[in-house]
Amino acid sequence: MSGIVCALRGGPGSYYTRRAGLERSTADDIPLYLLIVIPAESYGDLHEGEQRAIRAEMAWRELALARATASQLGQPDAQFNIQVRIGDLRAVVSEFTAEVGAGNLLLGTPRKAADAVLSSSEVAELAGEFQAQLGITVDIIRPQAATTG
Repeated sequence: MSGIVCALRGGPGSYYTRRAGLERSTADDIPLYLLIVIPAESYGDLHEGEQRAIRAEMAWRELALARATASQLGQPDAQFNIQVRIGDLRAVVSEFTAEVGAGNLLLGTPRKAADAVLSSSEVAELAGEFQAQLGITVDIIRPQAATTG
């Protein structure tokens, strides 16, 4: 496998997708790309400075979350690449995955319907589209039930 792309939207399910990507990339010693996709319509009429600030904030947030997750896994020095891209989810994920030559794409599902940008069935449909279009392995990462201590 030449690399893993985790497509993240920032919801609660992203934690499990990021975690699975970190586990796989460290176990197999392959590159990990954490891809945050921001819908273009979210930018509205913002000027370029505001857009840059949003991208920087999203990248910084993902860096902090990825470092925390890597530490939880006992891999504080895990390596990964963070990309923040703007546009249509399908187009951005397809283009980026092909650009980096990834062999595996990880997509998350929401923990509950209230968290959903896409429903679980829409994620499954999207995974099938990506697999057919890109010819790579696409895995759907489902959130685990929360445990209490």
